[in-house]
Amino acid sequence: MSFFGKKAKVEDNSNFVVKTGGKVDDVVMALIRAANDSDKSVRLNISNSLEDIGRQQPELVVSSCLQFVKKDGKGKKDHVILLLKLILQILENDLYNISEQLGISLISMAMAEMTKDKGVIPEYQGPASQLLITLGKRYPEAVWNRVIELFPPGSVPHYFIVKTLGDISTANPMEIVPYIKEVMARALPILGQIKKDNMRWVFASSFGRWCEAVLSYVANVDEAKDQSITLETFSSEVYPAYEVMFNGWIGSGQSKVRLATVNCIGNMCAVMSRESFEAQLPRILPSFTGMYKKEKELHLPITQGLTQVLQVAVAEESQCLEPLLLQLLNFLHPLTCSSFEKEKRADPSQGHILKNNNELLRCFEIIGMGFSETLISYLLQKLDIQRVKNPTIRAGTVLILRHLINRLDEQLEDKKELVLSGVRPLIDNESDLTVRKVLCQIVIAMASHGYLQLEGGHLLLNFIIKQSAISQNEIKEFNVRASKQKKKPEVTPEKLRNMCDNILNLATETVPAMQNVLWPYLFEFIVPAQYTAALPIICKCLGHIGMLKRENNSPDYLIDFQQQVNLPKPTEILGRLIVMLNEPLVRGRLGVHILGCLQAIGPIIHGNIANMWDAAMPKLKHYIEANEGTESWDDNTWEDLTLRLLKETIRAVNDEEWTEKLGEELASQIGSYGGNHNLKKAIFKHIGLILQKLNKKEFIKEKLDLLFNTVEHENELERHGCAQAYGFCSASHLDIVLDKIKEKTAPPVQKKGFFSSIFGSSDGGGGSSPMAKNTIFLSLGYVAAYATPSLVLSRLDSHLLHTLEPYMGGGQGKKKESVNPQAMENIIKSIDLIAKALHPSHLQEQFTFKNRNKFIEVVIRYMETAHNMKKEKPLAPQDYTLEEADEYNYTLSLKKNIKVVGLTACSTLVHLEPAVTTELEQKLIETTMKYYFELPSMDTIRQKYSQYEQKNPIVYTYLTRRHEIFTEKITECYKEMLSSIIYMDTTTVCLGRIIASISKYVNSREIYQRERTITIILHLLKRFIEFKTTDADNLFVEDSFESLGTCLALLVPRLSDSKEQIRMESVECIELILLINNMLKNIHNDPNIIENNTNEEGEFDLNINPPDELMPMPELHERISTPEVHQQFMIIHKIATITASLLPPSELVPFLIHSLTGLNDSVTSSSSGTCVMVNGMIKLRGEEVLESVPDLVSGIIKAMETINDEKTIKGSLHSLRTLANHHLLPVIEELLSTPIPHSQN
Repeated sequence: MSFFGKKAKVEDNSNFVVKTGGKVDDVVMALIRAANDSDKSVRLNISNSLEDIGRQQPELVVSSCLQFVKKDGKGKKDHVILLLKLILQILENDLYNISEQLGISLISMAMAEMTKDKGVIPEYQGPASQLLITLGKRYPEAVWNRVIELFPPGSVPHYFIVKTLGDISTANPMEIVPYIKEVMARALPILGQIKKDNMRWVFASSFGRWCEAVLSYVANVDEAKDQSITLETFSSEVYPAYEVMFNGWIGSGQSKVRLATVNCIGNMCAVMSRESFEAQLPRILPSFTGMYKKEKELHLPITQGLTQVLQVAVAEESQCLEPLLLQLLNFLHPLTCSSFEKEKRADPSQGHILKNNNELLRCFEIIGMGFSETLISYLLQKLDIQRVKNPTIRAGTVLILRHLINRLDEQLEDKKELVLSGVRPLIDNESDLTVRKVLCQIVIAMASHGYLQLEGGHLLLNFIIKQSAISQNEIKEFNVRASKQKKKPEVTPEKLRNMCDNILNLATETVPAMQNVLWPYLFEFIVPAQYTAALPIICKCLGHIGMLKRENNSPDYLIDFQQQVNLPKPTEILGRLIVMLNEPLVRGRLGVHILGCLQAIGPIIHGNIANMWDAAMPKLKHYIEANEGTESWDDNTWEDLTLRLLKETIRAVNDEEWTEKLGEELASQIGSYGGNHNLKKAIFKHIGLILQKLNKKEFIKEKLDLLFNTVEHENELERHGCAQAYGFCSASHLDIVLDKIKEKTAPPVQKKGFFSSIFGSSDGGGGSSPMAKNTIFLSLGYVAAYATPSLVLSRLDSHLLHTLEPYMGGGQGKKKESVNPQAMENIIKSIDLIAKALHPSHLQEQFTFKNRNKFIEVVIRYMETAHNMKKEKPLAPQDYTLEEADEYNYTLSLKKNIKVVGLTACSTLVHLEPAVTTELEQKLIETTMKYYFELPSMDTIRQKYSQYEQKNPIVYTYLTRRHEIFTEKITECYKEMLSSIIYMDTTTVCLGRIIASISKYVNSREIYQRERTITIILHLLKRFIEFKTTDADNLFVEDSFESLGTCLALLVPRLSDSKEQIRMESVECIELILLINNMLKNIHNDPNIIENNTNEEGEFDLNINPPDELMPMPELHERISTPEVHQQFMIIHKIATITASLLPPSELVPFLIHSLTGLNDSVTSSSSGTCVMVNGMIKLRGEEVLESVPDLVSGIIKAMETINDEKTIKGSLHSLRTLANHHLLPVIEELLSTPIPHSQN
């Protein structure tokens, strides 16, 4: 037998339980008895369990509950309530799965429980009443008869008897309505006798439900059993009841009674005779409207009643309504508008407000069905912004109109032009954001119903696009104002803009009729600057419609631009979009939408580009989608991709006249990007690329002048854009470009005999101003970078350097004026670009730059000048804004940028022939190393700006982040510069010189300086190996690591440094130095090494195999990370063993002598670690140092004079003893010859 047993069988009449015979019977009864446990969670779990069982055995659970209520429910109201609700829950799904006998028993039980108490106890009698209503759906006659029995004629029944009779009527009208006339007849005689408010409420409510049930029955009379029943059947009972309620109850002192009465009267009006309704309508409407003023909170019942009254009046074409209409509208209109405002402030618990608003709109809808012309005329008057100053009224009026447009399409068919003309003035003049929001909503409604296809409909579409074009500056200004207001605005420009984007998108994709309205009209909004912010949605819509029309070969896909005079020409469209493509991530992937649009309209722009764009656009879209928001996104890469797209487009078109038009259009659009420096930079570059493809010299000259005269020379982005444009153009027209640059540097005519310096007067045009000179400097650099290499060489001295050198300053002889910081930065950039252009890899030939050292000297001088610039005094922390932080950091940023670009330029220059002299190399390293090693650490900077951390976190983050970025850049540039020196002279001699130059920082008291030094040394060692193993020409220069011992000794103290990263990198450095020495030795001893390491393509790549002695080093590298000092010393001893096995005899003494410096290291653990290394080396190799014993003994004794740590003293003495083990007499002799005391310690 299963847990649930067999199908339930009914027991005898004394036992109501329908048992299954399984164990579940007892379980269910036990759960029912415990269902009212004192613990809420237990009650919930029991209820859930019974519900679960009830889904499988509904009769068992329901009958068991019935049994408990019948036999054990006396005095246990809470328990009974719980069980009644449980029965209801089960019957909702299984009403038709219980036996009739059980259903009848439930009816009897529910009646008994509902009427057991003469008083009204809703929480107890309510579930019983609801159970009867549920059972009435299956047993309507049985339930009705049992309930009506307790409503004898002439007596006032129990409250819940009346309520149940009303509720069951609407729950099952098709079965109950034939009995309603009887209950109305019993109720009529006693209505006048009812004095209690709760009984008045229940009778009013039930009468309303009876009328509601009658209306439902008559509406579906075709499905009814008795089709003779009509509204007139009940009119004789309804009207007398109406008189009682209207004359007496509607003025009750209780709000609940009044509201139930007015709702009931609304339903009664639909049932009473037409003559009676006509007679009462002039009384009903004023009464209803008057109740709105009396009821302050709940209006929904009144509005529901009014809706019913109006519906009857309009349906019956009442003659009495029209004279009352204006008065009614004058009341309803402001009420509805204010109710919309109330809805905005309502919390979720006030759902009745939303329902009431819907019913108010329903009132207007009903009025519109019969009086559409009157209603529309009335509403349009309320949109007059000159007469209606209150924006709440205007907004409410628009919402009402929107509802009517959506609901009364048939009635308004001949009034669409009227509605359109009425809304247009508001669209032209409205400034209130809330009204603009609802205007946008009505436009989408009009779009769905064919309004926008009419004359003037484009103006509404224009309004939507204007809202989508709200700029980011407008949004920021509004947000600043709003932040100062206590009450936050509900509608903001940003929300309005987003909503209009959605409206346009929906209109495009879901309203087929709108496609012909939007196409090709939307093209008009691509070029004008005021619609820039709307371009994402405009392009998205055009792309969607265009692709559909293109795929379907629609006859209106191709556009006759000669006939459509308002549309921009294809070259205007392309010029605008190709520039805007340079901001691909703004406003929801502008780039993706532009690419989709361009692909869709490719054949429209030009027939030759369609195939190429079809292939390119999806790839470009994928690039955006794959890289957006990731570290792999790079703005410069994307700019190059857009330039390539333009280049390939011009090539595909292959029409110089078309290309010239495109250039002309781009030139005319420059003004559209005022204030957006990034896009101006982009348009300059695009124009430069176009000029490169043209041959008309006058056109080229004109546009070069235009570029220079329209650039904001103070802005770095625009300077670069203009300079790159000159560079692009020079690729085909070098002499034209150089002549133009020469013009810009020529002295002004009106200043005859005066050649203005970089600080000269700007009266002679753009080129004579200091900031314009910066653009010229960059232009020279980009000209060198992009022009034909052979032509660049021929004009290097006569044009490029000749133009640049007079502005460098610092020359001999005639005194030259100093160069300002901005000019320094741009001259350095120009030098860097020229140097890159002169590199053999670019020229494809060897070239010796005879002025190279001079330019390095200039760059060094500029960097030093910047380094010594005075710092601005920081602002006080109070009222410190981000804009002020940006302004304050500009000087600092310029100072830092000169160093960054200077190091980059030096790195480039070093790569050129002839080789840098040792003196210049040392000057370069020693001058610049402070920029990196002495740059404050992030901890120092955080402490410096800690005053802002609490008072202005934004500024604190900004300042610290700026320093972090600069540190990253200067680190990268400094590493690259030193690597360039190594690249040009890949010898250990050069490597040793560099390490020796920066060695003073390796023992610094500042942790960050020690860390940076070790990091640099490790980087140089790795690059040395990289260069050495890939350059066969420089392979046999040396056979060992010059200054091996000295370099190793420099690293010894850092093996036990206090910082983990320093220790680990020091181990790796020692490993690489020993590896390099072994590699050089093996190379020298292998005459076939080049042949054995050259592949089939002729590429040399030396494979390095470390010696067996170095194999433990990677493990030691990891183990040295331990913070335990004793463990570190053990690891150092092992490293000493490895070093001793690989160190050549000639390097042993230099290693030991230089290691003694570490005994005085500022880090205590490092000096002790040095003792371990020295002692280990002497122990293993001490026999070899006999001749150097005096130097070693004196060195240790001298070091001990300044040692303060006891462990280090003992370690030093231990080293002396170890040395004495090898050479006792020489050690004693040196000690005896040394004055006593040997050391203060």
